[in-house]
Amino acid sequence: MEFSAKEMIVERDIIHVSGKSKLDTSSSEVNVICLVKDGGDYIKPFIDYYFTIGTKHVVLLDNNSQDNSLTGFQSDPRISIFQCNLPFKEFECEMRSYLIKTLCKNRWCLNVDIDEYFDYPHSNKVSLNNLIEYLKNNSYSAVVANMLDMFSERGLESIKGSESVKARFNHYDLTNLEKIDYQNNGYFAQHFSKFYGHNAVSNKNIQFILGGIRKTIFKGGKFLLTKHPLIFIDDKIQPVSHPHFVNNARLADFSAVLFHYKFVKGFKEKINMIINNRDVPNISEYELYHKLFASDSKFEFKQDSSKRLNDDTQLIEEGFLITSDEYERFCKIINKKGL
Repeated sequence: MEFSAKEMIVERDIIHVSGKSKLDTSSSEVNVICLVKDGGDYIKPFIDYYFTIGTKHVVLLDNNSQDNSLTGFQSDPRISIFQCNLPFKEFECEMRSYLIKTLCKNRWCLNVDIDEYFDYPHSNKVSLNNLIEYLKNNSYSAVVANMLDMFSERGLESIKGSESVKARFNHYDLTNLEKIDYQNNGYFAQHFSKFYGHNAVSNKNIQFILGGIRKTIFKGGKFLLTKHPLIFIDDKIQPVSHPHFVNNARLADFSAVLFHYKFVKGFKEKINMIINNRDVPNISEYELYHKLFASDSKFEFKQDSSKRLNDDTQLIEEGFLITSDEYERFCKIINKKGL
């Protein structure tokens, strides 16, 4: 695959720290690619989760971390660690895309952040290997997923704990969502279609989603929730056209979810650090966070409209997760066979 000028700058700067420098996973296995800075307590539960759901290898790209949080994982053969200290604000997409193109050619990868946990409809019955089988059989090369901000009813709780992250941060809120057709021609397309406009849509019910609990609490922002994390790297796809998008992909006929664990203990400190350093492209979002924390330190995420998540069928019934008749038939067959 060809590299852009900025990707070639990444190539000159990136360093292999530990683990495999080249992956030997098959075209049916999934690799995780994660760009991380000062991941701290997030890293272990993140790694545990992705190996639990069936991914084969985790690749962590350290971007100028100061907390030494990755050193404890350098001896794990299932984990590769790279380092690139180029400015995140200018090279986020290129750092991700360089690693994906280099390591995942003709392979599946999950391009996710350290606070994002990928899940999909009927995952309690359909394994990740089954899911890849479905995608391959239908020639799909990407899956749309929407972030769902999760929070604890006890407030900004530590990500560490005896219970799993999903068990403790188990509340969500679907009010204040804005949905936009994927093949729209309005303001959204005018701003973003250059990043996704050549994707082939297989299910017109899959939409872009914006807003949610962040819009309710922090107000003033659009908060784009839609991403395209699960992708097959062939010669056609542009894997990171934008932090949220891919291009030239054939999109699956179901959507997935990225459980998003941003609102944890240490969130306020992270906001302050970002405001001081101003090293992220979406600084206006963090200015909204900072403004509210400065004026009201006792607000609660849990609203009267918030719900406890028990299983993913809730999200299907509420229209946040989208499936198709074909995908549902496939899940029933897999469940009946007990695969």
